[in-house]
Amino acid sequence: MTRQILLLFTAVLLLSCTHLQAEIREAYSLPEVVPFVDDSTLLVVDIDNTLLEPEGSLGSDQWYYFLVRKYIQFDGMEEKAANERAMHVWNQSQWLVRVRAVEKVTPSIIRQLQDRGIRVMGLTARTLDIINKTFAQLESAGIDLNRSPVPSNTVEFQSDDVARYEKGILFVGESNDKGKALVQFLQQSRHLPAKIVFVDDKLRHVQNVERALSMVNVRFLGFRYGAADEKVRLFNQDTQDLALYASGILTKAANERIDEAKAK
Repeated sequence: MTRQILLLFTAVLLLSCTHLQAEIREAYSLPEVVPFVDDSTLLVVDIDNTLLEPEGSLGSDQWYYFLVRKYIQFDGMEEKAANERAMHVWNQSQWLVRVRAVEKVTPSIIRQLQDRGIRVMGLTARTLDIINKTFAQLESAGIDLNRSPVPSNTVEFQSDDVARYEKGILFVGESNDKGKALVQFLQQSRHLPAKIVFVDDKLRHVQNVERALSMVNVRFLGFRYGAADEKVRLFNQDTQDLALYASGILTKAANERIDEAKAK
């Protein structure tokens, strides 16, 4: 009986420790996250609808998922093919849109944390096709994730699909699990921290990172970030911007912008 009680107590204790090691909360503004970031923290942030958003509907995160649904429901495409086609069109649209920080205070918060010596890195489902465009968009919004890189060199590796870390951002695409890719990258780079705070607008990504980090004994605090929730809720797929896609003007215009950028 004594042995059974001891085993039960040990199991409860282990469960309690696990609970203390990982937690997911809601945050509707980036300042809500700051008090939980200390000197031992690696702050990992998503990009779309977390750091950046387009000024209109075209090229938004919610527009991407609208395209995926359209390709599946109306064009009869398989999910993988629909995601790949939507990503290609979404990538093209990034050359046509103006972006801004989701919150006006976001750039200054990131800079202040970096000035404190806090390591900050991006973790995005964007693909390798628009790495340089992503850097340009962040710069236009006053955000530089390369001020405290982890590490400073470029790293490319195979997770479920190819992933690439460059200038402070880990690009994993839609095919990779964000949590699995992040842990794989940190282990490979020998930069596994004592604590990670992760901010993402999609709960599934926060849960995936929590799950992956629970296997490597890293304290985790995840925030499902909701500053862009209202814009997502009010998304209208019938705006004039979205009609550009249907008419084929989008791809033509994006190709012209890409050609202009390459010529410079």
